[in-house]
Amino acid sequence: MKINPSKTGQNGRSMNGMAKLIPAASYIRMSKDKQEKSPEQQREEIAKLAKQEGCKLIREYSDMGISGDKTDKRVGFLQMIADVEGGCDFEAILCWDQDRFGRFDSLDAGHWIKPLRDRGVRLLTVAQGWIDWNDFAERIAYVIQQEGKHTLLVDMGRNSLRGRLHRIKQGYGVAKPSYGYDRGFYDAAGKLVHRVPYGQRFAKPHDWNSALVVGCNADHVATVKRIFDTFAYSDTSIESIALSLNEDGIASPEGKRWQAPVIARMLRKTVYIGQTVFGKKKSEDQRGKYYHVGSDGEITKTVRGKMDQSVDGAIVVDATHPPLIDAETFAAVQAKFKANAIGPRRANSEAYFLSGLLTCGNCDTPMYGTEYAENPNWSYYKNSRRELGGSKGVSYAVNRHAMEAFVIKHVEGDH
Repeated sequence: MKINPSKTGQNGRSMNGMAKLIPAASYIRMSKDKQEKSPEQQREEIAKLAKQEGCKLIREYSDMGISGDKTDKRVGFLQMIADVEGGCDFEAILCWDQDRFGRFDSLDAGHWIKPLRDRGVRLLTVAQGWIDWNDFAERIAYVIQQEGKHTLLVDMGRNSLRGRLHRIKQGYGVAKPSYGYDRGFYDAAGKLVHRVPYGQRFAKPHDWNSALVVGCNADHVATVKRIFDTFAYSDTSIESIALSLNEDGIASPEGKRWQAPVIARMLRKTVYIGQTVFGKKKSEDQRGKYYHVGSDGEITKTVRGKMDQSVDGAIVVDATHPPLIDAETFAAVQAKFKANAIGPRRANSEAYFLSGLLTCGNCDTPMYGTEYAENPNWSYYKNSRRELGGSKGVSYAVNRHAMEAFVIKHVEGDH
């Protein structure tokens, strides 16, 4: 005999028919997939479900634009679990679909479900109804569905990576242009239909592709060529190039003053000779959680826990866009880098007699002499840590020769 849950109290009604509303929280999640139901649609259907099943919604948690398996980034979901573990005031979680709760596989799912089951919190979805984790049959059904939804996500990741590789090999798929380039957008027939200048944002239609085109700002293009030509064919340091650009009132790619590291990175970019490199960095875009670009340039399954995979799996595609710098000039720049072994290093403390004696006025840390092997005149005293911390912090430095002359002058003046 099949028992109707709506007559047994599972929907929040007691056996004598008296209403007993179940306190519940709703969880709304939407990834970047435009085909998913919007948050408003999810709320509307969850509200109907709550009324139908005798639940009273007292709280909402949400995560927008986050994949269901990136649980560490789902702030709303993590807060919901923390509230449950801390002694929540709701007995059910309402979602539009089981995959809104999470697209994790069955093993990961168990990690998040256990604290809910231990505290008697159940899951109710518009698509699957009540899910009772205490019941063997329902657990099996949940696991099967969960693995299916997780497999769908994995397949989507593989297909997405395959699609990106295909577009890259055709010269498309560049998300962010380098200084001196704009983004050109092409329709399904390959016709250029729109151009977005450097530094501007644009949400392209689904069936358009993007590629790099020579920037419409002629000053940007001229600046790139000036930097490469000056460094390649003159005895000028990168720091001197930065000073020259600043003196001429030319803004950097970020709209600020030019700094030597910015120019050094620019001089190494093969994008300026028309190349596109994909898969070199160990970022989530190039090495997916489930698939990555292998050392043979093919899509390879990622083994969980081995985060050092795909380091050498870069794909280099030539002639994907118009070059701003010719191959000969680019080669001359790289040869100069190699010959001069450019790179920051701690200088000899005896030669830099103020090392450790100077203190940064911004962060109160000692300052040490630093030089570049390329040019002995490119030397300065620099604070020993970044003021703001991390890679985005601010380093402060003073010209070595100016500071030493200043100190010597004042010391001699005291005698």
